[in-house]
Amino acid sequence: MWERVGVDPMELLRTEEGRERLGAIYGEYAAVAGRHGVPIVMCAPTWRANRERVGAGENQRAVEFLAGFTPWHLALMGPRGDCYTPEAALGREEARRFHEWQAGELRGARGVLLSTFPAVSEALGILDVLEAPAVVSFVLTEEGRLLDGTPLERAMEEIDDGAERRPVGYWVNCTHAGRALG
Repeated sequence: MWERVGVDPMELLRTEEGRERLGAIYGEYAAVAGRHGVPIVMCAPTWRANRERVGAGENQRAVEFLAGFTPWHLALMGPRGDCYTPEAALGREEARRFHEWQAGELRGARGVLLSTFPAVSEALGILDVLEAPAVVSFVLTEEGRLLDGTPLERAMEEIDDGAERRPVGYWVNCTHAGRALG
């Protein structure tokens, strides 16, 4: 979505003109799925909608806006720092404190995609405070490792064994298509 609008889509939700612009894009995606008779899963533009960037209620409004286009909608939560820099990943305790506000904002979401994490620690911290069902998604190297070097299988085991609330699934993003993983 960011690529199509050139700014943080959350900013667009603050004006009627911006909502129309986003609505046209979401509507286009929903129409393609409708023409082919398949459901479409879409994510609200809440990837960086943490307490440093948005006000109270904006996460929920974003999710409600998206719900008008598909019943299969998720909220997004991303890492605090650069998703391509594993050294920027928050530790588990720090992640709990930082992400608790947004997790509370998304309490009523059908689900949340934790997207583009370069390390396990920050995802674990979010899972500790998130009440909505979650899918965890990592940025991977061509070799099938998280950017901090953790093999994907080990990262999933760490989360399954250590999370207060286990995710409902895993997702992979930001890796090179067509290359073997692992």
